[in-house]
Amino acid sequence: MKRRDIYFEPEDGLVDPINGDVLCPMCGCCSLKQVLASAPSIFAQAAMWERGEEWIPKEENMGWICTRGCTKTQRHA
Repeated sequence: MKRRDIYFEPEDGLVDPINGDVLCPMCGCCSLKQVLASAPSIFAQAAMWERGEEWIPKEENMGWICTRGCTKTQRHA
């Protein structure tokens, strides 16, 4: 069974004053990374390719997750 990612809002994160990384608001030690949160189905993407179009993720298709697996209610072990 695949774990469902819990997405944070970028403004939830803590900004590291030294290097500017966005840190996890739950543990404060892990960085948040931006990942693809939603995309068209494989069939929709195939139809786009047939029309000569390319799907490029937009900001609203992206989400922020903790690199160590914190969720909004539980820290990493």
